[in-house]
Amino acid sequence: MKVILFLTFLLVLPMVLATPSFNIQNEAIQPGETILGIIEIENGSFGKEIESSDVSFFQGRKEVFFEYDILYYEGTHYFYAYAVAEGNFTIKISNILYSEEGVLKSINLEKEASIKSVPIF
Repeated sequence: MKVILFLTFLLVLPMVLATPSFNIQNEAIQPGETILGIIEIENGSFGKEIESSDVSFFQGRKEVFFEYDILYYEGTHYFYAYAVAEGNFTIKISNILYSEEGVLKSINLEKEASIKSVPIF
């Protein structure tokens, strides 16, 4: 029984999904700081580069403006935006194309960002 479980584990382990992830460098963001993020795929590849038009910012349901850019280098997208206002914002990246086990798929990613002034002592 243990041998069967071990063999099943060895066969399932390499089948890790290749879903893109969006990570922000720092969760505590203050106005005037730069938001840095990475969009990457662990076991897969992007079908196309993410363009600036795929990125949008929302405060609640209202779309707001942030100065930002997204760059692609060696299989990873690097994202930066300038935090100019306080509040809770959602960064949405739409229609990310990626390849998973030879199949082209699409996903939308969202990341919450809370920007607030914190006194530095």
